[in-house]
Amino acid sequence: LFGVFYNGRRMKQENDAELVARSRRGDLGAFDALVARHIGALTSFCRRMTRNAEEAEELVQESFIAAYDRLALLRDGGAFGSWLVTICLNKFRSGKRRQRRETTMLDNLRCETPMTTETSFGTEGELDIVVKEKLLALPNRQREVMALHLYRDLSYRQIADLLGCTYADVKVNVSLARK
Repeated sequence: LFGVFYNGRRMKQENDAELVARSRRGDLGAFDALVARHIGALTSFCRRMTRNAEEAEELVQESFIAAYDRLALLRDGGAFGSWLVTICLNKFRSGKRRQRRETTMLDNLRCETPMTTETSFGTEGELDIVVKEKLLALPNRQREVMALHLYRDLSYRQIADLLGCTYADVKVNVSLARK
C-alpha cells in the first residue's frame, strides 16, 4: 500500500503485522502508528457502547495500555484491530460487573448504617441519598476509599491495608474525593 508521504516522497505504509513485529522489538514509534491507525474507530466504538465521552476515552486508553502490555500474546499481528476490540469489550464488561458489585456494596453499606435523625439538610436519610449519589459519581478508587472511610469508619491505615495500597494513596484519594 502506498499513500503515506514523508518529506514530499511517497512511502510504503506498513500493515498491522509489520507494526506489531516492530513493536515487539521495542519500537515505540511502531506502536504509536498502531494507535494512530486504530484510535478513531476504537473511540467511536467505545462512545457507542458507553454513551459517555469521558468513559469512552478512559476505556480506549486502558485498552491500548493492555494491548501494549500483552502484545507478546497476539498470535496474528495482522489481526491487531480485532484483538484490540476484544480487549476493549472485555474491559467494558468487567467494568460493568465491577460497577454492579460496587453499587451493591454501597447499597449494603447504606442499609447497615441507620440514619433517621434530623440535620440541617433534612433527615439524615435524605443526606445519605445525597452522599450516595456523590460517591457514585467519583472515580473507582476514590469511591472505594470514601465508602470504607464513611460507612465502615476505617482509618486511612486500615483502608490502605485492606486495598493493598499505601497510606499516602488513601490520603490523596480522600482529599480528591472531598473536592
